[in-house]
Amino acid sequence: MASSSDKNLFIKNNRIYNIENGRADFPASAEQTGSFTLFLDDSMFFYLSMDLPSSNRKKARGFISNYLSTLFPEYMAENFGFVLNGSTALIYLPATEFAAFVEENMPLLKKASKITTPFIEMFAKEASFDYTDGVKCYSVSGGEIHQLFEEPEDAYTAERVLGKIIPAKTSMNIKGVEKESFLPSAFKVPAIVLAVCYLVFIGGEYLRLKGYSTSLKLRENKLNELYTLGGVSGSNDPYGTLLYKARGNRDTTQGISILTVFETMSKAADKSKITLEGVTVRDTTVNCSGTAADFQAVEEFKQKLEEAGALRTNIEDTDKQGDIIKFSVRFGL
Repeated sequence: MASSSDKNLFIKNNRIYNIENGRADFPASAEQTGSFTLFLDDSMFFYLSMDLPSSNRKKARGFISNYLSTLFPEYMAENFGFVLNGSTALIYLPATEFAAFVEENMPLLKKASKITTPFIEMFAKEASFDYTDGVKCYSVSGGEIHQLFEEPEDAYTAERVLGKIIPAKTSMNIKGVEKESFLPSAFKVPAIVLAVCYLVFIGGEYLRLKGYSTSLKLRENKLNELYTLGGVSGSNDPYGTLLYKARGNRDTTQGISILTVFETMSKAADKSKITLEGVTVRDTTVNCSGTAADFQAVEEFKQKLEEAGALRTNIEDTDKQGDIIKFSVRFGL
């Protein structure tokens, strides 16, 4: 969007001028850099207006095209443009020589951030005024444009309104003029390739991180399962509590990993038949106690411990108490 700090250029009689302090007295170069608004000579256009029903821009173009077909031959109206101001469309028809002007000044037109004219900007800002482009004269009242055949003495000219219309509010669409890309054409293909590579890279990283996230979630679930099995899931420090219980209140630093112990027991214990209540670790020997549904469940627990890697597995004690079997099993890792 153009601002008051952007450069403003004015084309008059096929010459380019810088607009400074509301005046266009200083010649400018056609080789421009940075953001600028380009004001075209109003004499290159014929203006008229039309009231429109509430509609989008595509439908508005259809209404205007039908309206112009009742006023002008097709060749005169085929390159029309318009800007919307509330429910009114300001329609501009380029003069015959405008096509040659566009071809000659195409680089400048493509670089402009906005293209407009003094009359179009006045139409957007003032409800009523008279205006002359040096050839034609218009009277604007309540959004309607009428052509005058005699020029009023107080009619505005482009030079008189330049100070009123900056910064520009509107921008014209000119057939054949496309805004210049910020990338030179020589860099467009490499830029596209780099963009595709970047998207592929981002996609790969997303899938990789998603895999890590899934794996981490599985490990968290397994760890929580071990904490539940050890009866420490409700503790503020389940790992520390589990380690303390496993050491039997002794400060030992040698021996097997407590997580290895509980992972082994988790694999071996059928949770529908076995409930573990206590675990003690001494170096590489583990003593665990709990309850079982029956003696067969204890035997199966011993067997599955061996399948999970336990060594020297032995059922130390069993005691039937009502409907359950109290047991104690020792194994090594």
